[in-house]
Amino acid sequence: GNNNSLGNFMADNGFFKTNMPDSFVIPSLGWKDREDFYQSLSENSKRHLRKKIFRHENRFKVSIIENGVSRKEMDYWYRLYLNVKERSLELNTFALPRSLFEGIAAAGNWEVIHLTIEGVYLEGQACCVVFCHQSADAYVPVIIGMDYTFNHQFCIYRQALYQVVMRARALGKKKVFLGFSAGIEKKKLGAIAVPIYAYMHIRDSYD
Repeated sequence: GNNNSLGNFMADNGFFKTNMPDSFVIPSLGWKDREDFYQSLSENSKRHLRKKIFRHENRFKVSIIENGVSRKEMDYWYRLYLNVKERSLELNTFALPRSLFEGIAAAGNWEVIHLTIEGVYLEGQACCVVFCHQSADAYVPVIIGMDYTFNHQFCIYRQALYQVVMRARALGKKKVFLGFSAGIEKKKLGAIAVPIYAYMHIRDSYD
């Protein structure tokens, strides 16, 4: 197929193929609503939703922010992102610049899913923010920021993943690209693993 042709071409030009962490995608959002989504999952996933997500759902307030926010608010969101970045062991990358977040917040086809927990965080204070991009048929959560203080108690990360899927369906998207890491959590929401490869080239040091 095309992948084999590409692999052969890269090998012929001195590149070698290496495995990257799997990426995860929900390939179809054919269900109609929350209950239909629940029924589409395996028994194990249904139990996970009941115990880890539905149990806490009413405690969360979920907002969609499509316009810019104050500098103070953006500073806080950036700190939430750095919290996640510092804990990300699977992909050790450079921190994204704060200016990127300013650009995203003002750009079209981008929005922020904003979660707070009533009675736990200050009024309107996020426990999690997810910066998401929309294409014609897909929804892509690209950057997540989170406060971990009450994550274990309220399963904040799991709630955020669930709300991403619900938002994608509400927008009429056909699939959700969930990115790398936390594969177990994503599979419980119907995601499948997609192998990702990179090609690297080592330039020799001989004259």
